Parts: sequence; C-alpha cells; structure tokens
Amino acid sequence: MLTFVGGALGTFFRWWLGTVIDPSLYAVAAVNLIGAFAIGFFNGHRYFHTDARRAFYAVGFCGGFTTLSSMMLGFLDGASVLFVILETLAGIGIYLLGRLTGNVSSAESGKEADLA
Repeated sequence: MLTFVGGALGTFFRWWLGTVIDPSLYAVAAVNLIGAFAIGFFNGHRYFHTDARRAFYAVGFCGGFTTLSSMMLGFLDGASVLFVILETLAGIGIYLLGRLTGNVSSAESGKEADLA
C-alpha cells in the first residue's frame, strides 16, 4: 500500500513538473536526475532504512517520479545516443552524490541525537 501511495504522489509530481516546464527531453532528464539524487539520499540516510519508508520513498515516490520510458521514447523520437548515455552516466554520479549526502546527513543527525 505504501508503494502505491508513494508511486501515485511521485507520478503526480512528475506530471505537475511537466505542466510547469516544457515537457521536453531536457525536462525528462531533469526529473530523472532529481530522482536519482533522491533515491541515493534515501538509500544513504539511516532514517529511510526501514521496509515501510523504503517502500514509500525510494520504490514508490521515486519510482513514480522518474521515467525511463519517457527517456526511451525521446530516444526513439530522435534524441542522440550520446544524450542518453550522458544522462545515464550523470544519473549514476548524481545517485552517488545523493547517497553521500544522505550518509553525511545521517551521521550529523546522529551526532545531534547523541548530544540531546
């Protein structure tokens, strides 16, 4: 149920961003890169290391928010192979940055809890 609700919210926000910005390949790339950072953050931060939170945030919300299918449709409609490769490599790098950010944030919040 949590994956379903998270996925519905993620899909809504992807749709909403598509109405705010031009739904081009660059918008799809931006959504996918934001989602890659978020998934990395969720996987790196200890707060999200329960099955329920992972189901809602990483699998549900980010799964609904990001869109591999739109990237592939754009590729079939004329996007260059280089664009798809660069977006994929950037996604991996941004995921790792998100994971590092989550790890650091998790460590910092742990220090604050130890002080309380």
